[in-house]
Amino acid sequence: MSNTEMATLGRAADSDPLTSGVRARAEFTARGKAFRFPKGQSGNPDGQARFYHQCRKIAREASPEMMRELIDLAKTAADERVRSVCLIAVLDRAGVRPIDFDPAQEQAKKAPPFDPALYTSDELRQMQAAMTLIAVRQGFLPPEEMEQ
Repeated sequence: MSNTEMATLGRAADSDPLTSGVRARAEFTARGKAFRFPKGQSGNPDGQARFYHQCRKIAREASPEMMRELIDLAKTAADERVRSVCLIAVLDRAGVRPIDFDPAQEQAKKAPPFDPALYTSDELRQMQAAMTLIAVRQGFLPPEEMEQ
């Protein structure tokens, strides 16, 4: 047996299991005080795990190949659910997203008011005949009114 092994065994035999835990805790807390952050300051201000940046780098390196596979699945998958999910994923990553419907924009598009002064009397008679025809076809006027 070497000297270091003998020294280790001797220390283990001499130590009392009841007092060694207390001494180890006190030693640990004393050593740890030097590396503590001040009150109110976080030890992990980014809130990110240790391997976060490594994982992001690996994903960036593999992304062109993965995107090609995703597009291939979107084109050739037998199951339509797989195709649908892949299509949406490809379009999301390409920045193509559906446009949300805004009712305020729809209401803003109003027809300009009718100004009869802009038309001749013949044009106004033609418009009246067309409007009467539409009203009869829609059932707003009886057919007898068409002849008048």
